[in-house]
Amino acid sequence: MMKIKVNCPVSEGEIIYIIINDEIRKIYSLESSAVFELDEKKKYVLEVERKSDISNRKFINILIFIITILLQGLFNILFLNINTDWKKKTTPYGIKVRVAIDLKQDTEVNLKYIKSEYINNSFKKPELTTDIGEIASIDYIQNTADFKNQYFNFVKRVLSVLSVGLILFIFLLIIAFKHNIILGVVFISLIIVGLILVSVINLKVQYNKLKKILLDFSKLRQ
Repeated sequence: MMKIKVNCPVSEGEIIYIIINDEIRKIYSLESSAVFELDEKKKYVLEVERKSDISNRKFINILIFIITILLQGLFNILFLNINTDWKKKTTPYGIKVRVAIDLKQDTEVNLKYIKSEYINNSFKKPELTTDIGEIASIDYIQNTADFKNQYFNFVKRVLSVLSVGLILFIFLLIIAFKHNIILGVVFISLIIVGLILVSVINLKVQYNKLKKILLDFSKLRQ
């Protein structure tokens, strides 16, 4: 019985799948190694895959957001988590690499993975290198779902912060009504309308950016 230990440090949030002989191991930031036990001395194909993301716009995710919207809003306000540059968090490409390894003894393989990024309006492909074995093939997979996921996360941040603001100013509006403070009613009403308009415009602007990015991305070859 021989072993192949695969080391592949990745950044937080990234998940890499290592496959040998149909056995699958998962590597992530807290677990950067995978070990396989193999019976024979022969050539093996080690597959390394960073899969495309799946949609986060599922019913259960939306329901959880609705239930926790105020709590998320308070969290986003306290930690200033209102950055509009959601595009920098995207991963444009997944990758599938096949590495041929001639196994003759216990072997340790060190992989270096550099994630895909969207930088300066360009789509940077991921990179993967190995210190042992020969890279037989590399396939890149367009990861359009992550652009939509990151935009949706941005939408949730905006709506959660807006919900906290609306509740606060609606409460103040009720107080102004009760005490018949007309100027206060007008002023607070204008603030409420302003908050809604700013949020809607912000979401629309970012949505137009999302559409443009996806259009540009669709024109690229694999």
